[in-house]
Amino acid sequence: MSSHCDFDYEVFISYAHLDNKPYLDAKKGWVTQFDELLDILLGEYLGSEAKIWRDNMLRNDDVFADAILMNMPRTAVMISILSPRYLKSEWCLREVEAFCKAAETSGGFRIGNKMRVYKIIKTPLRGGDPPEVFKDVLGYEFFRYKDADRDSGRPEPFGVEYGDEAKKLFLDKVGDVAYDIAGLIEMLREQAATAAAAAAQQKNAATPPPAVSLAVPALAEREERPAVYLAEATPDLNIQRDNIKRDLLQRNYRVLPEEPLPANLQDLQRAVRADLQSCALSVHLVGDDYGECPVDDNLSYVHWQNMLAAERETDPAFSRLIWMPRDTRPVEVRQRRLVKELLESSPVGGNSDLLQTSLEDFKTAIQDRLKGERRNAPRPVTLDDEDDTPLVYIVCDRPDAATVGVLADYLYSAGYRVALPEPGGDEASARADHEAKLKTCDGVLIYWHSAPKLWLLTKLDDLQKIRGYGRTKNLSGKAVYVTGEPTTEKERFRSFDALVIKNFGESSLATLESLLAPLVAQLESERGEQARENF
Repeated sequence: MSSHCDFDYEVFISYAHLDNKPYLDAKKGWVTQFDELLDILLGEYLGSEAKIWRDNMLRNDDVFADAILMNMPRTAVMISILSPRYLKSEWCLREVEAFCKAAETSGGFRIGNKMRVYKIIKTPLRGGDPPEVFKDVLGYEFFRYKDADRDSGRPEPFGVEYGDEAKKLFLDKVGDVAYDIAGLIEMLREQAATAAAAAAQQKNAATPPPAVSLAVPALAEREERPAVYLAEATPDLNIQRDNIKRDLLQRNYRVLPEEPLPANLQDLQRAVRADLQSCALSVHLVGDDYGECPVDDNLSYVHWQNMLAAERETDPAFSRLIWMPRDTRPVEVRQRRLVKELLESSPVGGNSDLLQTSLEDFKTAIQDRLKGERRNAPRPVTLDDEDDTPLVYIVCDRPDAATVGVLADYLYSAGYRVALPEPGGDEASARADHEAKLKTCDGVLIYWHSAPKLWLLTKLDDLQKIRGYGRTKNLSGKAVYVTGEPTTEKERFRSFDALVIKNFGESSLATLESLLAPLVAQLESERGEQARENF
């Protein structure tokens, strides 16, 4: 067999037959559904019908079909559907070994930084380790845990028979596999075409031709694509990370890392720094879980990737975006510390931003940053700046804007100007508006109704960093108005940084006058001081 060749088959699917038994009334097993969908999607990406094969014969583990051995060198890619049963099957493990040997004689096992084996993790691999060849292969998990504890929680599989959400996740995940395999197959085809052209040139030449490079042109072109470092995330955010990665790939960005992160700290630092050096943007997702750590360190992979990206804070050609879901509620002490550290260290106006927004808005922010569009310049508050009437900025989460009117009405009737958050626009515009109002206002009233506590903490953190927005004097008054459902979290809330006003009952004018009296006293005291200074 030539060292470079064209292939009769695009994909061989290696699986344990136990994993293809139909569930209950289902007419087709999981592997069959995967096979059929992959066939359609891979054909769409390649622009031609994909040829996929798998062994449908039920055999004993000691029977290894001659047809499998014969077809291995004629196959571009092998997919192993890993499960506990797969790891116990001598037959399946022999298929992996046979394909790896055949790949070395048919184009090479590794093409660039991609391997010709793909691991599909159908079921958590408890009680066994996959073959060594999979150590450096990124996997595709076809399940998730809604419970953060992966050791005790029950996994929820992706598949068409498990409900609408599980079906959509299954379709998306198979689409990711098809997209990645299509890219590798195109590289293999171009490699084969380059080799064939070189052989024809050598055969027809009267004299031996100079050495011909068999490098794949498409590989070089892919290496030159703009790269984004999309940090590996904890399992609770894998679906969101996949969504972001899918969006970046479809926009023709190269997404790093392309190989699993090394297990030891020194290699991890070296690999991440090298990948970051190739990127103008790094994207980090931080959620409830702290995640796994290198074998020789006690900081998680998520934590290390963020710290290594922060090393480039002073590089004007580099940006870092961090996303936390709005409902993030870290439980583990290390994760709470990490979240607090990120909130407190997030620079104002620098090349890093921490956003708590919807995933779609965050994806938009990523694209804006890749286009070189940074957050909008702060705009002045659209009020009469010559008016010396104290301005109170009511900070509220967008979904709670409809319930804040009674507070605004009371403050206005009490003789104050009132500013509210910008009602529309994207995340960058809203942030710019927020910073501008913090710079201009006399007092701040944070309205905590239904937003998660982490939202509240970010707003209190903004008050600590208020001078960074260009403000030259202290706030006259600042308070947190706690209302809505009287949860334990709200009832126990205390703050040394601002007045805390709690109201889980009516909001009549008389009630508000009594509750807001301490804030009004602060505002009036400051106004009195200013009047005396002017006099």
